[in-house]
Amino acid sequence: MRWSRAVCLCVALLVIVSGTLISEPGARAAGAGVTAYIELSSTKPNPGCDLNVAVEVRSSGAAISGVSASIALFAGSEVVAVDNQNTDGNGVAHFSVNTSGVGTDGWLDINVGGGYLTGYAIVATSGNSCDAGSKYDVIESSLSVASQNASAATLPSFPTHLQERNLSCEYAAIQIATTYWGNTVSEWDIGAVVPLAANPHYGYRGNIDGAWGNTDDYGVYAEPLAAALPNFGYQGTTFYGQGDTSTLTSYLDQGVPVVVWVALRGDQSVVLTDEDTYTVTAGMHVMVAYGYDSSGVYISDPGSGSLFQYSWGTFQDVWNVLDGMALAVTPA
Repeated sequence: MRWSRAVCLCVALLVIVSGTLISEPGARAAGAGVTAYIELSSTKPNPGCDLNVAVEVRSSGAAISGVSASIALFAGSEVVAVDNQNTDGNGVAHFSVNTSGVGTDGWLDINVGGGYLTGYAIVATSGNSCDAGSKYDVIESSLSVASQNASAATLPSFPTHLQERNLSCEYAAIQIATTYWGNTVSEWDIGAVVPLAANPHYGYRGNIDGAWGNTDDYGVYAEPLAAALPNFGYQGTTFYGQGDTSTLTSYLDQGVPVVVWVALRGDQSVVLTDEDTYTVTAGMHVMVAYGYDSSGVYISDPGSGSLFQYSWGTFQDVWNVLDGMALAVTPA
């Protein structure tokens, strides 16, 4: 990755379960060299406008999905904004950054597959519209990129379970993951050993029988579940994969189911402070990832008691709201 100006990248949609059905996973990776089709909403925006960028990646005419791509907006040598995404099933990654703070010396870097692709001067011009100087470009590059999700891994005969209480999706997800290993831990058993706490990083927040979708009657995060699992002969490994699916896919490659926290209503997060500071988001839900391929992530959803597939782009949209919170579940 170029990042000649030195930047460290860390980097909502409601799931329609009746959408994509599970099919035999496939895989596709790019060959040598790519063609990138780039569209910029503006190169001379009024300061404060959002700059929208679309990058389509193809190799030998075929769209390449799951390719990591990123943009960085600079004002001189200072980083103003960054965004990173994976290309979707059509090979397209969509970005948006705000141009506040950019003057006449703005610059946009575009990186694909970990390598520098190209860059554009972004000249903030007061009085212009937000689409002034829009640009479309085609870049032929010798970059050899492969789908981040080019390999495929699914766990055989993966179980489903319909959660038994209004807000027990976390405990139901544990029941699903442990059923896969052959020694089921029920919702009620795991719930009995998780404490109550205002901060969901410490215990269950709110009333488990309350209404779904708010932040008062809410749920529990990965850490208390990881602490509870050894009581039942299991180990839970917490990780945060925001902007990077490699840890998730590594566990799935090893045949390990991963409990994931998603925001079904998009980013409605708020920061709360009691004794500690923590984030909650309306519409939080918990499911189990059990496989993936180039088109997306395979999910067992306790909210519907069924299996479905997220596209990579949609999955990262809802997963990244809570920093890519996840819990890999394995026998101890």
